[in-house]
Parts: sequence; C-alpha cells; structure tokens
Amino acid sequence: MNLKVKDLPLPPCENDTVFIADSIFAGQNYSKHGFTIPIQNAAMELSDTLRIPKLDTCDSILILNLKVKDLPLPPCENDTVFIVDSIFAGQDYNQHGFTIPVQNAATVRSDTLFLKNQAACDSLVILKLRVKSKNGCPEIEIPIIFTPNSDRQNDKWEIHNINCYEHIVEIYDRFGKLLRRWKNNFTGWDGTYWGNPMPATDYWYIIYLEKNEESKSGHFTLLRR
Repeated sequence: MNLKVKDLPLPPCENDTVFIADSIFAGQNYSKHGFTIPIQNAAMELSDTLRIPKLDTCDSILILNLKVKDLPLPPCENDTVFIVDSIFAGQDYNQHGFTIPVQNAATVRSDTLFLKNQAACDSLVILKLRVKSKNGCPEIEIPIIFTPNSDRQNDKWEIHNINCYEHIVEIYDRFGKLLRRWKNNFTGWDGTYWGNPMPATDYWYIIYLEKNEESKSGHFTLLRR
C-alpha cells in the first residue's frame, strides 16, 4: 500500500482572503487564477477554494464562485433589440437583464445578452453603455471610421467632447510609428502625414484624459472613396 502523507494546511492569513466571481459556458474547463476545474457539462454554480502559502505561519485564501452557463443558441432572425443607456463613473449597472460591475473611468462599452426565445434560437439584446465622467464633462465619443474625401462630411477623425478635458491624443500607423500628437488642442486628424495623404487602412490611437483618468486605446479605419 502506498500512503501519501500530506502537510496540514496552515491557518488563513488575517485579512487576506480574495473572492473571485467568474463564468464559463457548459462544455468548457476552467484554468484561471490558479484554479483548474474540469469540463462542466451542465449549467450550475459551484465554489472552490485555493490556498496559497504566503508565510511560514499562514495561507492566503482564494475563493472562487463559478457560474456555468448553457451554451447560447444561434440568434433568432430579426429578433435583436438595441439599447443605449448611460451611468456615471463609480456606479454599477443592473438594468434590462444586464449586470455590469462598477465602472471607474469614463468609457463606452458594448455587451450582449442572450434571451431564450424558442427551442432553436435566442433573442439578442445588445447594450451600448456610456460611462460618464463625474467631473461634469460628457464622455468622449471615438469614431471607428472616417472618409477624408473633401466632401465636408466625415472628412476628419474627430473625438467629440475631447476639449472638455485636459488631454493628449496620439495616432500611430500599424507599424507603431507616431504620426501625430496633440496636447490640449485636438482639432481632428485629416489623414495626412507632413501634408501627404496616408493610405486607406487602420490606424491606432492612445488618448490620455486628465491626470487620474485611465488612458484609452484602440484603432479606427481611414477609408478613401
């Protein structure tokens, strides 16, 4: 007989317990935050605890609450609802079936909710949530496309409400080359570099707002028609 003798677990460290809430779809395993949970084939909720030795006298404790969700069905044809809503930074959002934790910085995010409608398909609810800054400035709006073709419509890549904030805006090409930089004077980008038109492709931005706001980054498309 092979007998494995294990050390007794140490007591938990005082004020050093972390609670984690997460979710997966049925049919997936879970391997995050140090947890390894095998494939779950049915919707359920389960809890698990992980001890991490921190000192010679106590363990840090991680407690995971894992929600296993049914796999979504394909969306029903012509059965998608779009919702636009807003909250202030520092608030969570619990409306229309969505549960979104506290958002600490102004941003715009999108989330999708699957609602069981029939045996073969799901209704979709798509939420566009604007998180507004507490300082009274409206949230900035970042376009994903512009068309500099001199027709006076969408000729510049402009960030709405940006000048309500202290800001720095930087634009890069896909190779990481800095093309333009503005500090507190952003008036839009016309799609040129030293007066020369740039090719139609994707470009990347970094936006710094105020001193304590998180930076925002992403990409947009220059389209020439």
